[in-house]
Amino acid sequence: MCWTFPECDGAGAVVGIVRRYAGPGKNKFTLPGSARGLTVPAGWPGAGPVLVPEGASDVLALHLCGVTAVGRPSNTGGAEHLARLLAGLDPGRPVYVLGENDPKGDGSWPGREGAEAVAPRLAAALGRPVRVAFPPDGAKDCREWVRGLLADQGECEDRELVGRQVLGHVAATGCDVAPPATLLDAAPGRPRRSAEALIAAAERHIETINGALWALAATVAELRQQHCCDAASRMVRPEPGDRICANRGRGGRPAPRRGGSAVPCASG
Repeated sequence: MCWTFPECDGAGAVVGIVRRYAGPGKNKFTLPGSARGLTVPAGWPGAGPVLVPEGASDVLALHLCGVTAVGRPSNTGGAEHLARLLAGLDPGRPVYVLGENDPKGDGSWPGREGAEAVAPRLAAALGRPVRVAFPPDGAKDCREWVRGLLADQGECEDRELVGRQVLGHVAATGCDVAPPATLLDAAPGRPRRSAEALIAAAERHIETINGALWALAATVAELRQQHCCDAASRMVRPEPGDRICANRGRGGRPAPRRGGSAVPCASG
């Protein structure tokens, strides 16, 4: 048995096809020429909080319960596509990057490490906080979580109730990840400055720097002129009546003649 999932970029265009086969082991493959993208279900963007799990099956489980979800292609992938896809959403809609309860024996934890890597990048791109949340203990991912909640209901299956339970859990346990500070953010205890105020302050600083540079240039020119005058006053000029020896060689020494002896300088 095989399931086929299209994956999209941030603009909603299909960029790849993923196939998932039933059975254990490596059972997910991309078709040749595919790029990895997001799993975006029908009805996007929906309403309410947006959950961002890893993988298509988690998206299907959440979508089944009426929860708006979009899937990342891997634990650390998809941040750039997500930033573009979510950019037009109402900022009042919370975004939850979901991790997985999959710690390994070597101490690594791909589900947590991936969520903690994607959330800051997404918060920075969106310019607003996002949240990181996990399924409750006992459930590896959203698929197992939803399946367990539905099983607990017995024959009276209420998918909307499961959706409310999921949203209630992530709202109660999610941790905020804020975007990095910018120049518009004020220091603690100081009011936030507007962009116009920052531009005006920068222009004042530029004027001050330009004035200092002009003053420095004038000082350098004055010092250079004074140095040239001092050097000229120290030059030795020949007095009238002085005779310059035509036979002087380099350094003022008598120039040698053939045979190695010096040619005497005519003194007149």
